[in-house]
Amino acid sequence: MHALDYFFSLYKLKNKDVAEYLGIPAPQINDWKKGRRPIPKHHLEKLCKLLNVPDEKSYLLQKESLTKIDRLEIEIILYKAKLKNFVGGDDEQINKAIRMNFEAYIAACERNIEALKVLKQLEDELFGCSHVPQLFYKNLEKVKCLIEEIKNGM
Repeated sequence: MHALDYFFSLYKLKNKDVAEYLGIPAPQINDWKKGRRPIPKHHLEKLCKLLNVPDEKSYLLQKESLTKIDRLEIEIILYKAKLKNFVGGDDEQINKAIRMNFEAYIAACERNIEALKVLKQLEDELFGCSHVPQLFYKNLEKVKCLIEEIKNGM
């Protein structure tokens, strides 16, 4: 799935509406999604503004396929925008609860990103030593012990 598809689904946007916002024909967005054309810089800047994407994360908009980490990064962007643009009602307790819910979701996504990074490191280490059976099984046993330790610590 292209990043634009994921963003558009989360924001409930249609190609037609985004194309209108950018002042371009809708099929041009499909060309970006299919990798036939890169997103021009001036349109990328407008997309960042529309989707509340910080400049340093603009690369996400151009990704043709997303990793789990990319998806979490995009969800963080969405929820930070929701938090920033949240306009509550008269009940301050409800407003506070909604804000706390957004913040908790953002924090959970950030923790999940850290966990995925550690899992990637672990995968790289195990695959890196798979050609030496003794080392592989020794490391695998260590991992299994750590998993048991974590399970028993809960």
